[in-house]
Amino acid sequence: MILTKKSRCFFYTHVQEVVILEIYLDVMFLENFLMDYMLLLLTGNILHKQKKAVGMLLAAIIGSIYSVLCSLAGVIWTGDHTAVWQGALQLINLVIAYVMAKCAYEDVRRKNACICIATMLALAFVAGGILSWMEQTFLAGAANRSTLLLAVGTVFFGYLFLKRWIGAMRERMHYKKCNLPVILHLQGKQIGCRGLLDSGNSLREPISGRPVVIVEQDLLLRHGIRQPERYFAIPYHAIGTQNGILKGVLADELEIPGQQGEKRWQKVMLGIYEGKISRQDEYQVILHPKL
Repeated sequence: MILTKKSRCFFYTHVQEVVILEIYLDVMFLENFLMDYMLLLLTGNILHKQKKAVGMLLAAIIGSIYSVLCSLAGVIWTGDHTAVWQGALQLINLVIAYVMAKCAYEDVRRKNACICIATMLALAFVAGGILSWMEQTFLAGAANRSTLLLAVGTVFFGYLFLKRWIGAMRERMHYKKCNLPVILHLQGKQIGCRGLLDSGNSLREPISGRPVVIVEQDLLLRHGIRQPERYFAIPYHAIGTQNGILKGVLADELEIPGQQGEKRWQKVMLGIYEGKISRQDEYQVILHPKL
């Protein structure tokens, strides 16, 4: 997307007018990279497209390189070739917009590719008009469009970085709050482990209605807990498993130590899960929010 403009310096000699065209390729690349990334982000949000992190950067780089090449070609192809160049440019714009959409978003097919391209071009047109209006109305010659674009890009990316950083900090604080030490009392043994308090865990034993705490089978085996001959059958649904059954066993006690005192529950239903609950082994138990 070409959103920047080049500066022209005019001066006259006694014979003819001389035009000097100044093009700063590094500034032009940075300007178009910032604007292309913002356009891709806005297009994805408007169309509810799933965005690719690396693909967004690659698409913005492609658009920036294309803008630089167009500017250089526009300088070379002048005079009689101007009309041909302008016509070819319109077709190339569509191709580049399609390539950028394919790089930036998931599931871009022929049916919705036209919508993506039309949205991107419309946003580029609107953004160019807004920038021109802001430049003429507010700047009044005090600064050029490059300064305005860099200021807008800096504010935009600063906002994205701050939003991502705040979200990561909140997620980390929530994880620390929900990742708790747990002590299980079962078959006369104490098992120390980590438990995740999952608000989405609504599993209950169907007959008694007791909330179910999910525990890894390997955790019990490592502590010499025997497989129960009699157990509760706990049906569950999960991704990839529509009609699963967990073996349920009653723990004598479940204890959660804490700075504000210990919390204890008697006769807690444990659902034995045969796989790994956490890939990084950060926790071995999923606690029920109704404990």
